[in-house]
Amino acid sequence: MNELTKAFYDVMYKYQKYFSATGVKANLEAWEENKGTLTELLRPHPNWDERELAIVFDLSVNREIERDVVDECKFALCELVDEVGLSHEQRLDFNAALLAATSEYMKTPSENNIATVKARGGLSVL
Repeated sequence: MNELTKAFYDVMYKYQKYFSATGVKANLEAWEENKGTLTELLRPHPNWDERELAIVFDLSVNREIERDVVDECKFALCELVDEVGLSHEQRLDFNAALLAATSEYMKTPSENNIATVKARGGLSVL
């Protein structure tokens, strides 16, 4: 109950609310009485975290880059460029920048490829 009491006090101070130790105790006792049955029911769960008084799931997902999706997007971009009517030189620059940005199938291209994207894509160096 000490961690809960401290958390309660922290919230009350943060929002500059008036309270008394008796009121905090009464609120926490009511909370424990109302939630006690639920916590006892959930406690056997393998992901139960006693400190959090909750079932905690780790939802971190690590996805790899899907090469076929990258390739499909590249194809679609090239089709759009054909419709825009770029000059031959602009099209060469676009293709070089697109190739540099996507050739390694990485979230962040290498420094050399970034330089190519900036140079051929007409991006100013910040």
